Amino acid sequence: MAFGAILVPYDGTEAAGALLGLACDAVWNGGCMVPVYVTLVPFWLRRTRLPSWYDEEGQLALDRAEALVRQRGCRADAWLVRARHLAGAIATVAHDREVDAIFWPVPGWRHPVRRLRCAVARRLVARRAHCPMLVGRWQLPVDWRNAADPAAGRRKGALP
Repeated sequence: MAFGAILVPYDGTEAAGALLGLACDAVWNGGCMVPVYVTLVPFWLRRTRLPSWYDEEGQLALDRAEALVRQRGCRADAWLVRARHLAGAIATVAHDREVDAIFWPVPGWRHPVRRLRCAVARRLVARRAHCPMLVGRWQLPVDWRNAADPAAGRRKGALP
């Protein structure tokens, strides 16, 4: 089954990169990848008056996502969203872009509170989004690293 547009909540982790690669394989020729980075803003801060460095981590992650998508031969429509809640932001972007599917990566967290928050967000998005959603981890192929990046094998958590 091929999709026209796939949304991937991208946070720059290895699991998100692997699922983004899987999504690139699942989109048809001429389809679009929609990597989304959500910058969570606490309630006591105004979303409009934040300094530009507040989104710097997200912009770097989206630059890596766009490079990965271009390397796979797809086109990307990256979104950097400031929001109070992760689930609402993902569901809104999915509705605005009219995506055909959502591929949600599950990082290998060991902390139970983080796993619970992520599970609650996924459930809320599944209820609000009117498209299929794939949730899981994807095993990276052995040759996923760029040969021009010699530091890729020395990163913490890199696969052997």
